[in-house]
Amino acid sequence: MLEEVESMVGLFINSLPVRINCAPEKRCCDLIRELQAGAVEREPHQYYSLSSILADTGLKQDLFDHLFLFQNFPVSAQEADSGTGGEEDLRLSATGAFQHFFYDLNIFVAAGRLMKVTVKFNRNRWEEKFIRGMLGHYNDIVRQVIADSEMLADDIVLEDGAEKQ
Repeated sequence: MLEEVESMVGLFINSLPVRINCAPEKRCCDLIRELQAGAVEREPHQYYSLSSILADTGLKQDLFDHLFLFQNFPVSAQEADSGTGGEEDLRLSATGAFQHFFYDLNIFVAAGRLMKVTVKFNRNRWEEKFIRGMLGHYNDIVRQVIADSEMLADDIVLEDGAEKQ
């Protein structure tokens, strides 16, 4: 637990590394349930900082070389259903942020009425054509799983079958 958290004000965000193993015969809905259950199991460790995790491993900053961040903020069902999808649903003003990314590939997904995907990448390591192709595959995968969450991971279709491997 974070001591004296009741007296603190601010936004607390922490990242915990997750490894996902997906067998070809696994149903997508089961994989999603396992990911959610894993998030609940990791909750007691949510205060352990990423820098501490990296320091405690022999790999240090080489533990992983990319970041996939799924942002989901709690919203009541009434709030989610009340929006019209227009600009009046969410307004931000006088905001600013500086973000420095330590990984060559950073993918951010913000969930809401619409899903927004943002990618920041090292142009010395990745070509934009590759990144655009990857995002196209991500879009295809999400659409297929939404259409049939019972499908097997191995049944996900990519444009080029060789890319699936």
